[in-house]
Amino acid sequence: MRTFHIFKINREFTRLTRHVPYNLYMALNGIYKSSVKDVYAAYSLFDSMNEIFKKDEIKTILKDMYSLDGYQNYGSVHTYHDYYNNESSKLIVHSSYLVLKTNKATSSFFKKLMMIPNLFVCDFENSDYFWLSDIKNLALV
Repeated sequence: MRTFHIFKINREFTRLTRHVPYNLYMALNGIYKSSVKDVYAAYSLFDSMNEIFKKDEIKTILKDMYSLDGYQNYGSVHTYHDYYNNESSKLIVHSSYLVLKTNKATSSFFKKLMMIPNLFVCDFENSDYFWLSDIKNLALV
């Protein structure tokens, strides 16, 4: 099971880090692993690079999944179980980031979330990171 954290990066930081995503990943990783004594500095940095998610916007993007078998929505938690492709994914919508827990490397939620620009995806446990728009042309399995 992989856990992806998805951030909506503002235009200025996107422009600065589009071609060097490692720098953005290291900044977000530092915030993710910051201690209690560094919480104010971490919050200030996070607030300067991140944009807020609108939960209604996410629901609108995912609305065509509502008719799929295996899709459920309860509040800000979206789950999808595709028994044919052996996918089990849960998308939790917070106001400042999304958390995607999935058993696949390329979840069905990624296909839908590509509509939102400047999304940066991090898997802190596996040191994996990428711009969601960069996987546009890959076949998601």
